[in-house]
Amino acid sequence: MKRIVFSGAIAFVSLFLFSSCSTLSRTSASAPFAYTEVHPNEIRADLDFNTSDKIEGTVHVGYLLGVKVSGGREYAEVLSTNNSKSIFGLRGKRIRSMAMAKALKGSDYDMIINPQYETKRNRILFGLWTRYTVTVKGYGAKVSRLYQTDEPSDRQDIPLTRD
Repeated sequence: MKRIVFSGAIAFVSLFLFSSCSTLSRTSASAPFAYTEVHPNEIRADLDFNTSDKIEGTVHVGYLLGVKVSGGREYAEVLSTNNSKSIFGLRGKRIRSMAMAKALKGSDYDMIINPQYETKRNRILFGLWTRYTVTVKGYGAKVSRLYQTDEPSDRQDIPLTRD
């Protein structure tokens, strides 16, 4: 009996001694092909948007030991300029996505133009409980027409009236 317990303890200890956790990230430079031009058929959209009033959405999300225990369950697609590969960057993107979905849910709009995010983070008990409050504000836009074209588009600046 002692031999079985001893060999079980040795197996359990060796499980932790011979296991590891590692992360590998590789980057490389890529060279473009010389004289290769690709002209895809662009999909364009005509948007009807209102710059006189902004739409707003707020979401509260709680995490206990890094696991989401409270908050929204609906998401919208959010374009991010954050190139962070951190899991916390992904968490922020998901919460921003929940706020955008909440802003669009009660409105007749399809997308938000120029979204502005306000993020508040409260940590309790040394970060064991973390509560995020994210508010998104922006101009609502409705897609009136989608169409495809063969020629590439020129950059156009759309003037917005500021309050």
